[in-house]
Order: sequence, then structure tokens, then C-alpha cells
Amino acid sequence: MHDALQPNMQSTEQLQDLLKHTFPAITYGFAYGSAVFRQAGLYQDGSSKDAGPMIDMIFVVDDPQLWHQQVYLIKPTAQSE
Repeated sequence: MHDALQPNMQSTEQLQDLLKHTFPAITYGFAYGSAVFRQAGLYQDGSSKDAGPMIDMIFVVDDPQLWHQQVYLIKPTAQSE
């Protein structure tokens, strides 16, 4: 497989840890974004020191309302009213 298509294993491990400790159980999920696959030179041009590779996550859950209630209990500031 071409290097550009290799998953970023560090990000994979970080994502698994994040899911395990931050969110209630999910049925299915996937991530996409600039940090999912290695990209040579990403954000090394100095254009933004705060910006960096990003991951967006999509979750499928059995009961969305219950899932959001559980997220709120874990971290009340995670969602806007």
C-alpha cells in the first residue's frame, strides 16, 4: 500500500482511547480528516501554529437521545443547549 494511504497508527490509538474514555458505547463509528492518513508536510508551512491535523467522527448509536444524555452526564459542557 502506498505510504499516503497507510492509516496514522498514532491517531488510531489516540482515537480508540478517546472513544473508550470520553463517550458512551457506540454501535459503529468512523473517522475522516487530515489526521486519519499520513500527509507529508501537513501544517509545516507555519501558516498557523494553532492549526493541526484534524479528525471528524461519525457515530451510529442505538438510542441517540439516551446517548446524548449519557454524554451530558460525562461532560456537561460538551454540548450546547
